[in-house]
Amino acid sequence: MTHQRMKERLLGSVLASLMVPTLALGAVALEPATAHAEIGKAKCQFSAVLLLKAGDGKIPKELEFLRSFLESDQFAIYKGYRLVDQKTLKLAKADAVASTATFKSGHKIKLNLVGGDEKKLKLRLELSTRDGSAALVNTEYSIEDDALFMFDVGKFEDAKGAGNLMFISQCHRAT
Repeated sequence: MTHQRMKERLLGSVLASLMVPTLALGAVALEPATAHAEIGKAKCQFSAVLLLKAGDGKIPKELEFLRSFLESDQFAIYKGYRLVDQKTLKLAKADAVASTATFKSGHKIKLNLVGGDEKKLKLRLELSTRDGSAALVNTEYSIEDDALFMFDVGKFEDAKGAGNLMFISQCHRAT
């Protein structure tokens, strides 16, 4: 009886070792061709938006893309919204130099396309203070196409009013 059990175990091990490479090969062959496609280019729009505690509560046409956020509970304190500036950056993974822009507020942005896959872009972002002396944001992040990445940079005042300044980025693959 012991001899029979050893024979079954040995036969099972041999059979399993023969099947594993076949199953692994089948799994690789069934994997979609785009699963490892690297992203080479992207386009990002950055908006500097001033949030004001006073106003009529109407969302301007140029900020319509933010309606669902601006009407959410976390923004309920704000009654006025103004687009301070907007910049579009074109990115290429092959570029060693970051795409840069300077906003009317004085903030400077540097953005690199680090990579990505079929679902997400991977970006490296640096946003400086208004005088350029320090980085307010210095991070690498992954984000789905056309998703919004928002960050608050604090108080801001210009000739048209004072409020809280937010930067919003929206990026997508480019060809």
